[in-house]
Amino acid sequence: MSPEQVMGDGDEIDTRSDVYALGVILYELLAGKGPYAISKTIHETVQTIREQEPSALRAIDRTFRGDIETIVGKALEKDKTRRYGSAAELAADIRRYLHDEPIVARPPSTAYQMQKFARRNKALVTGAAAVIVVLVLGVVASTGEAVRARRAQKRAQEETAISQAVNDFLQNDMLGQASTYNQANPDPDIKVRTVLDRAAQSISSKFGRQPEVEIAIRETIGNAYTDLQLYPEARGQLEPALAMSRRLLGAENPKTLDIQARLGNVDGLQEKYAEGEKLLRETVDADRGTLGEENRQTLEAMDRLAWVEFGAGKTKQADALLTPVVEIDRRVLGEEDHDTLTAMSGLSMIDREEGKYKSAETLGRQLLAIDERLYGKDSPRALINLTNLGILYIDEGKFAEAETTEKQALSGERRIFGDDAQPTLITMHTLATVLMNENRFADAESLYKEALDAERRVMGPEAPSTVQTMADLSGDYDEQGKTAQAVQLLQQTVEIDRRVLGPENSHTLYDLSNLAGFLADEGQYAASEALYKRVLAEDRRVLGPEDRLTLYIFWAQGTMYQREGKFAEAEASIAQAFAGQKHAFGAGHPFTSMFETDLALAELSQGEFTKAEPVAREALEGDKKSQPDAWQRYEAECVLGESLAGEKKFADAAPLLRDGYAGMEARIEQIDVPDRYRLKRAHGWLLHLDHDGGQSGKAQRPAHT
Repeated sequence: MSPEQVMGDGDEIDTRSDVYALGVILYELLAGKGPYAISKTIHETVQTIREQEPSALRAIDRTFRGDIETIVGKALEKDKTRRYGSAAELAADIRRYLHDEPIVARPPSTAYQMQKFARRNKALVTGAAAVIVVLVLGVVASTGEAVRARRAQKRAQEETAISQAVNDFLQNDMLGQASTYNQANPDPDIKVRTVLDRAAQSISSKFGRQPEVEIAIRETIGNAYTDLQLYPEARGQLEPALAMSRRLLGAENPKTLDIQARLGNVDGLQEKYAEGEKLLRETVDADRGTLGEENRQTLEAMDRLAWVEFGAGKTKQADALLTPVVEIDRRVLGEEDHDTLTAMSGLSMIDREEGKYKSAETLGRQLLAIDERLYGKDSPRALINLTNLGILYIDEGKFAEAETTEKQALSGERRIFGDDAQPTLITMHTLATVLMNENRFADAESLYKEALDAERRVMGPEAPSTVQTMADLSGDYDEQGKTAQAVQLLQQTVEIDRRVLGPENSHTLYDLSNLAGFLADEGQYAASEALYKRVLAEDRRVLGPEDRLTLYIFWAQGTMYQREGKFAEAEASIAQAFAGQKHAFGAGHPFTSMFETDLALAELSQGEFTKAEPVAREALEGDKKSQPDAWQRYEAECVLGESLAGEKKFADAAPLLRDGYAGMEARIEQIDVPDRYRLKRAHGWLLHLDHDGGQSGKAQRPAHT
């Protein structure tokens, strides 16, 4: 109850009494207890509410001093004319504080505090005593105001000096290098990295006595290195900046936590997922405690943590973390805020990875519409999101839509960015992938080569994007039956991977697994088997047994054993892949059904038809839900049909084998050339069914076998 309420004066009670009640609640939420020690007697309680001031929040927790204490104090004013006029005004000041804006409330003046003191102590404050109190408090107030003014002036001067020092460094020491007049050996084409490297070398010697300036500049240069994908160099700036900030500002200072989040992000980009997750989880917990769940910095740290978990293959955890971030971003920051759009883009990628294509596509279309409305159809953001939407169409098997989308994006990017810009090259690469999936291998090869030439020239022969294009071009060679060329190019790729990324990097391991697959396509099963075993041992040790790459390699090794005729080994390898995939990604993921189909195939290949039937049936049900029109769904029908035929259930097997084979044949353009042996195998089963089931003459061998 407010002071006017405990007095029972109905005429004095209005909305400001509600503000007082909200102030009491706010105080208790912060302090964990009420603002007063309430007596058991009504008389004493009334007197306490009317006259006693709340215990100082700063005495409970030093972080409450300043604006927080001022806001609560204004809500709890005894004099209702000094309170917030309404709950809306209180809410507005709280929002200002949360967004680091100046609050409307101001601390009570010394004179006002004197008046309240006098009212509470009438017997003491009489005559000369009152004069003395006024004089003493006046002197104290004047001195305090002077001290505060000097401190504020000094801090303002310090901030101005820091800002000026940072500006001077960026303008003279960094950007000034671009001027031919400032270079010992003039280079008109000096690169950004060169400018950053030279500037970074002079930081320690230049700002030894200005640690706050050094922190700000190291963070800025570290961020620039991160954007250029120069992660070791970024770490070289962010690590000392973090150590200095912890020492100077404290471990839970918002500035320290921001640098810590950026360093955790670099860990993730370097695929040091365990280190990145630990650092970012600590950051998120500290941000929540210091800044609150809905603060922009907290949300950004949560976004980064979700990305690291996603990179580590913890897709479900990333989804659980990023989904509420998107909801809070939309509500607090608005749907058109940059951070909201970034989080939506990340959630779309996670949905895509989990096989939730409809949700991913909905988010992708929303992002594209917002970007086109805010920035225009030819804006960089809109064009990049158009490319991402095309990538999603590839995963959905919508290759016609993907081709149209990527061609539109590529046309705009060539016009806006130029032929050699990174976004243009990414889209060029993606369009080549679409063409390869449409079995237009010659067209894809031409586009891959164009992108590769530009990447080698612009990005360098060992840049990540260059190496990725080399790997994908080798895959296109393999699809065309140019297996020797594919093996040669991928061996070059792996050599660069090992040297630049390291032998334990996921890209290195992935390319090695593909090389093992190419060797299997050439019939070099012994070499393929040895390479798969080596890659799996490394992958399980480095990334873990349920990492998505580990699971993929287990499955690929199993398919190699299947083609080699080692069906028991195939079953063991694919069973491990399937169990891990189902546990990590669920039964609805397309890869889960694909692994399960091949598990049933390995079982029926050993004559275990009764064991294979329920496995194949479950795989088919999963495919019907996740990819009802894909060729894999029809292969699952064939595998189920062959399981039933092995059990002599010919009447049940016949429609499955016929429909499954017809579905695969109608979608032959979707099937990669090395995988088309699956279609031939299904045709063989159909011939056997016609013979064993008394249906001879019903099937004909197709010309493409």
